[in-house]
Amino acid sequence: MPPKFKRHLNDDDVTGSVKSERRNLLEDDSDEEEDFFLRGPSGPRFGPRNDKIKHVQNQVDEVIDVMQENITKKAYRIMPPLSATDPNSFEGKCGGVDAK
Repeated sequence: MPPKFKRHLNDDDVTGSVKSERRNLLEDDSDEEEDFFLRGPSGPRFGPRNDKIKHVQNQVDEVIDVMQENITKKAYRIMPPLSATDPNSFEGKCGGVDAK
């Protein structure tokens, strides 16, 4: 079965491909898909924000703040009972042995 690709290229093959690649890159005949990736979308990037979107974003921010406060309060409520029930968590102790 013949090989799919040439394994040994001569100088004409290499220089010919370099010239054709350069010509293709310098020609101004790129299609729309390539232009999209080079320039990005053509529409407005960040248009005027809608008041409804701002209102919903404010509500989301408020909910996040309340959740963070609740988590902090719950963590402080859990910590004292844990330290009181864990005999290894008292000050001066480390793993049940006096710390030096």
